[in-house]
Amino acid sequence: MANKILFVQPKLSGIGGIEKVVPLVAEVFSRRGYMVSSATFYGVRPEHDFWGDIYHLFGDFEKVGIFGKLSRIYKRFTWLSEVYKSNKPQVIVVSASGTIIILMLLKFLRIIKVPVIVYEHQSLFLNDTGYATLRKIFYKYADGFVGVSSGVVEELKNNFPGTPVILAYNPVKKCEVIKQKTVDPIFITASRLEYVKGVDILVEIFIRYVQSGGRGNLIIFGEGSIEEILKDKVRKAGLTERIIFSGVTDNLCQELSSATAYLSCAKQESLGVSLIEALSAGLPIVCIDAPYGPREVMNIEADVDLEYPYESDVGILIDVLNKSPKNISPKFNKALNIILSGKTDYHNRAKLRAAFFSPEKTVDQIESLFKKIL
Repeated sequence: MANKILFVQPKLSGIGGIEKVVPLVAEVFSRRGYMVSSATFYGVRPEHDFWGDIYHLFGDFEKVGIFGKLSRIYKRFTWLSEVYKSNKPQVIVVSASGTIIILMLLKFLRIIKVPVIVYEHQSLFLNDTGYATLRKIFYKYADGFVGVSSGVVEELKNNFPGTPVILAYNPVKKCEVIKQKTVDPIFITASRLEYVKGVDILVEIFIRYVQSGGRGNLIIFGEGSIEEILKDKVRKAGLTERIIFSGVTDNLCQELSSATAYLSCAKQESLGVSLIEALSAGLPIVCIDAPYGPREVMNIEADVDLEYPYESDVGILIDVLNKSPKNISPKFNKALNIILSGKTDYHNRAKLRAAFFSPEKTVDQIESLFKKIL
């Protein structure tokens, strides 16, 4: 059985699922007697005492022309080769498509000769970064897969038959906060500010909600390529005091203490970590019924037809995604009015559901994959 694991990912700082999940998983492995190390391309050095040798490649942001991009890939390729040789892991767990593809190339060239497990956090068909085709080519060299939702697991099984695949839900830390009372309702969302995360849709339907007389403010945590586009839309609507951009937070749990509900219009959620974090804080979640995460987080069967807005024990599904914001808005408004009516006490049920997504359970599943392939 392996006792030295190298986790490889682009970075370990930020609000993304990988950045939050990998340290939680590594910490549990460390408590169980494993030696855990991390190789990251850029970002802030993680301040965790359970890591062993931590490798970083700083200043890795340049993307000047095609030759600049090829140079960056080559530097990452050679650097990971050196990390592998010096670290001597018994198994590698790699996340994020671009990083996975580089590692799979090293595996194909037999530079890396230990088992490599792909920790897949998104749909194989999500092409927001142009990796969809490359995944199909290079993922076949993986020795095993970890999928974070049933939908992702099915995709992996269908596309790479014969390679072991296990389901290990994204875990979250317990969010122990004292609920803060506020005069006006506060709604929160936290994600990368990208089109795939549907923040543009959320901003548009929240503007419509306010313009129709809706109560409350929306606080948006995160950063990304469409941040200025979103801010400009809010400025033009004259709602800069009702829709607030608060940048990246290192303590979403504390921010959730004053919130009324968590909102998401993500177009694709393999298993939204922020949705589970909100439940851990005792908040209801209001989100688009997108593949795959929301239904699994809410414990709703995947193939059941629903009438929207659909109220579950822990929140509300607004609608499916293939509708315009204009058509989604009435159901969104109705969902928020249900939340604000106070007729449903979501707090304890939300916390109970969040407890299902524990780091210990996740590591149990990944360990079972180790036993299959080692």
